[in-house]
Amino acid sequence: MNAGAPYTSCAQTRADCVLHGMFASDSNGNTTGRYGGLEYVPATVLVRGTGQKSLQLSNVQDNQAAYNDPVPLVYGTQWHLPDVVFSRNDGNLTRMEVLLCMGEIQGVLTVLVNDIIVPQGVSGQNMTSTGWWNPISAGTRNGKQDPNFGDGGAGPIGDPYGSMAYLSVVVPNQINDGSSIPTVQVLIQGMKLLTFDTSGTSLGAQFSSNPAWVLLDILRRSAYGLNEINCASFARRRPIVTG
Repeated sequence: MNAGAPYTSCAQTRADCVLHGMFASDSNGNTTGRYGGLEYVPATVLVRGTGQKSLQLSNVQDNQAAYNDPVPLVYGTQWHLPDVVFSRNDGNLTRMEVLLCMGEIQGVLTVLVNDIIVPQGVSGQNMTSTGWWNPISAGTRNGKQDPNFGDGGAGPIGDPYGSMAYLSVVVPNQINDGSSIPTVQVLIQGMKLLTFDTSGTSLGAQFSSNPAWVLLDILRRSAYGLNEINCASFARRRPIVTG
């Protein structure tokens, strides 16, 4: 609210989203994280790797293409080549934010970095030798900031990726030393899709690779309203089984 009245304009910047309560939380303390822009790149910091005697500036790589390319839609279960939005090496580990796709997803099954399988993170376990990945946001409307990139104590300062799914991926120097953007591949169970029964009653959003629900989602994203679509007819379609 702006002096008790709703805001009527937005410059589509981080500053305006923070002002309007859309970045981390609103004026009532409710979690929002709905800012969907990509603008944060971490600063270089002084680091010292294992066996090094002196400090040096960390390697920071920002993927400029990610700031101009469209965010993909991922349907069903498939191998996906997501964008590495940025990476920063701390002397021993390269920490990355990996943008998967729009919308809420079912989950991630496997992550490869430079063709090497990286396991999912396990709380309390030292995984420095293998690296690890963790989902930060599944792509719900309320995003979440990556705790790996903070301001020295007051909390995270990166982008929350509102309505976009992304991962935190950390790998040791044996896989990537931070001097370049690595190749990341993800086996992903993609977006949850709105589904209906044969009477046209909504069954809510759920993961499905049924082409009928994929087509319905595409139509809705192409500005068709549900009042313009015979949703019951999509429920009567069955996936095509081949082989």
